[in-house]
Amino acid sequence: MKHQRLVSSFFVVTLGLSIAGVSALSPVAASAAMSGSLDVNYLTLAVGSDASQLTVSWQSAAKIAAPAVRVWTGDQQAVQFVGTSTDSVSSVSSLYSNHVTLTGLAADTTYTYQVGDGNGNWSVTHTTTTGNPDAYSYVVVGDPQIGASGNVASDTASWVNTMNVIQSNFPNVSFTVGTGDQIDSATSLAQQDGFFSPAQMTSLPFNSAMGNHEGNNAGPRSFFNPPNSDGVQDYWYRYGDTLYMVWNCNQGTPDTMKAFLQDAIDQNPDATWRVLDFHFDVYGQGSSHALSDGKAYRDQYVSVIDQFGIDVVFNGHDHSYSRSYPVTYSGSADTSNTGIVHPETFDANGASVNPTGTVYFTLDSASGSKYYSLVAQQPYTAMMAQSDRPQFTVVTMTATSFTATTYQIETTNTLTQVDTYTIVKPVTVVSATPAASVTQLAGNTNDLTITITEQLSNGKTNTMSSVFSIAKNSASTYTVGPYSVYVDTKGNTQIRDCHVV
Repeated sequence: MKHQRLVSSFFVVTLGLSIAGVSALSPVAASAAMSGSLDVNYLTLAVGSDASQLTVSWQSAAKIAAPAVRVWTGDQQAVQFVGTSTDSVSSVSSLYSNHVTLTGLAADTTYTYQVGDGNGNWSVTHTTTTGNPDAYSYVVVGDPQIGASGNVASDTASWVNTMNVIQSNFPNVSFTVGTGDQIDSATSLAQQDGFFSPAQMTSLPFNSAMGNHEGNNAGPRSFFNPPNSDGVQDYWYRYGDTLYMVWNCNQGTPDTMKAFLQDAIDQNPDATWRVLDFHFDVYGQGSSHALSDGKAYRDQYVSVIDQFGIDVVFNGHDHSYSRSYPVTYSGSADTSNTGIVHPETFDANGASVNPTGTVYFTLDSASGSKYYSLVAQQPYTAMMAQSDRPQFTVVTMTATSFTATTYQIETTNTLTQVDTYTIVKPVTVVSATPAASVTQLAGNTNDLTITITEQLSNGKTNTMSSVFSIAKNSASTYTVGPYSVYVDTKGNTQIRDCHVV
């Protein structure tokens, strides 16, 4: 099954592309390649290490020595990136995997791209639009699990419909996150064909965890090209102020989880938000997992998660929706069903302010291929729902807020809101340190520069400064932003005193 299609972009804003270290092609050359016919299979995108990068993955019948992607915006020159190809074929598709990373992409920009074989043969054109890392939305989907109903065609049609509904109602989302179980059988090519059927796979980056139905089989991993991967599909990426960590629970242990989280956080110490995605639910409500293997995973992993200040965890596996209270592990296998539920403080808008602990979301199926009934509401559960309708969650991020809103798709393709929850982290000033310097001028006046350095509660700094014309040997109070600063100067350049009053 070929997955080579022309896709219209979600929204169009044209900015420049300025990338160093790669070859540039003229607009004429790029235009001439628009009718390309290179045979491309399972083409998909993912967010790269940060918002300025995209990884591109596709499969080919023949091994490509130098797989390439050319990308351009508007009438600017196309830029060509070269990547790598696997030495052996996928155990699922019997095709070679090709991986290329695009770098230096501008925010809020629509790009046209083609993939090539390094021999002058190119695919048809596709488009993708980058987001704004300062304020953006993305979609989280749980368990499409194509084939779980016993009818691959029906599951595929529902999955395609879900992605179309998302595009129609939320055209500006920047990427999609999957919590695993894309397919029901790790070795089924027909199910992979169904999963890759939505046109959005070539335009909307898809960053996914591996589920138990992908299992330890390397074949399903060959369809993706995640950034900063350790080879078993543990990987992380940074988008604005948020660090996203994706863990492959099929091949993990508490020790490997701890090492992975520590490494990702060590490389992103300034991230305001920490979000973890993995497949197995640990605070779910579904009848098949919540009180059995879900509890076992909770006993294994939650105490590890607690060590790293994770704000939010997204899980799948339980084919029902639930959201926990902010919780930490209770420390005992006998009582871990409840955990430690932390009280919350809500602002006037109903947002939880700096909650202690981690909030766990367990997502229902995005395709509706399989649903599980709910068990009795557990003490750790703030909200749960099962409507036997496909669901997805839209997350909106800023530097100071996280909002997750979950929707179900009705038979008419209208949306019903299932749940919404917001966390805010107000930024406050921890300290403000003034500094002053004098520039000597001719005559009886000098320039006084006063700089205030603020240390903020999110670990970042902010500076502001103003310049004043002063008489020599001056002492006075000056206004810099919201601060009043007393400065006493002597002679031409000496500062005798400088403090906030």
